[in-house]
Order: sequence, then structure tokens, then C-alpha cells
Amino acid sequence: MTLGLDEQAGPPAACLGHSCQCLGVWGGTHYLTPWCGLKVPRVPLLEWCLDLRLVERYSLGNGVSCRWNRALALTPMDHTAIRRVRELTATPEFNLVVFALLLNFPWEVLQAPLFEGMAAAPHSAVISACLQATLGDAVITLLAHASIMAVTRRRRWVCVPSWREAAGFVAAGIAITAVVEWLATRGQWVQTWTYSSAMPLIPGFEIGLSPLLQWLIVPPIALWFVRRQSARHRSVDGLH
Repeated sequence: MTLGLDEQAGPPAACLGHSCQCLGVWGGTHYLTPWCGLKVPRVPLLEWCLDLRLVERYSLGNGVSCRWNRALALTPMDHTAIRRVRELTATPEFNLVVFALLLNFPWEVLQAPLFEGMAAAPHSAVISACLQATLGDAVITLLAHASIMAVTRRRRWVCVPSWREAAGFVAAGIAITAVVEWLATRGQWVQTWTYSSAMPLIPGFEIGLSPLLQWLIVPPIALWFVRRQSARHRSVDGLH
């Protein structure tokens, strides 16, 4: 249940002239929210109002009040650190890497038996190999992103990608993956591997089908998540 301020009373005097507009409580956690209704978004106060010294005590209506501990007051250095973290997490590269890591790791685990020796390998060895492969997938993701950025001259194309940009992104990833697979299975890459008999191969190229399907399926999902996350950042920034 959301507890709201008296709409006629206006925001607390301590907040006047600052970026915060009003205060609310959701499930015992304090939030800054839009003035009308105090319902959305459910964003922690620290993400909305960097200066907790603004709010020492205020009324939430219905006889409910809260107090912020002065020990939570942030220094200018804290402000700078939080701002830099927010700027980093809002970059398209950060979001691409995060979702690439989260989405590619399960795929790597599922396709592990398609590589020689992985089906009988200890779990620790399989997890280690899959983590390394996932990091490689993240690097390929950044390279594909850089190729589209070089063509479009737009760093944030991934926030609202057109179908051409999305198709180019997937195509670049498939091309890079195909080259890496071709070199690695022939002992000409930093790391080498071989396919098991269960791996379907592309005739004429002798490249595993699963790594290429990975780039047909996972990147579009990652782009959807990045676009959704970027829209959230824009909505939050618009309320500051």
C-alpha cells in the first residue's frame, strides 16, 4: 500500500527548490515519486535525490512520519561517484555487455555437449569454459556494435534500433563468429576447440551450426532488453 502526502499541503519545505518533487513510502521503503498519486515509479530515494540531508523529518499524512539518519548524508565526493555510476549504467555499451553476458551464458552451457570432451568434463571445467566463451561473446557484441556505430555515426543507435541496424548488428556478429569458429577449429586462434559428433555442421565450411544460431537468436533479445532499459533511463531522467 502506498502512503501519500496531502496533495493540498504541497511538498516538504526542505525539498523546495531542489530536484525532488515529493516523497512516498512503498512497503516500508522510501521513494521519491511523481506528485499525483505517489504510485510510480518504484525507484529508491538514493537514485532520485542525492542529497539526503534535505530530508530529516517530514509528514506522510495519516499520522505517519519518517526520519532520515543524518549519518546517511552524502558528501560532494559521494555525489560525484553516484553520478558517474549512473552515467556508466546509462551507456549503450554497458547495457549491451550486461545483457550479452546474462543471455549468452545459458546458451553456452546448453551447447557445451556439442564440443569435444565437454559432456564428460567436470562441472567446474564446463562452467569455466562457458564463462570464457561468454566473455568472448560479449567482446563480439561490442565489435558488432562498433561496426554499426561506424556506419550510422550514432553511438546510441541501440536504444531505438531500426530493422536495418538490428539486421546489420546480427550479420556482423555472425560474420565475426564464423571467422573465430573457422580459425579455432583449425588451431589458428588464441584458444582452440573441436566439435563432437553431435554438433551439426554447415556443409562446405565445416563450421558448427549452434554458434551461428546463437547469434541469430540471442542478440535480438539483447537488443529488446537494451531498448527497454534505455527507455527506463530516459523516463527516470525526465522526472529529475
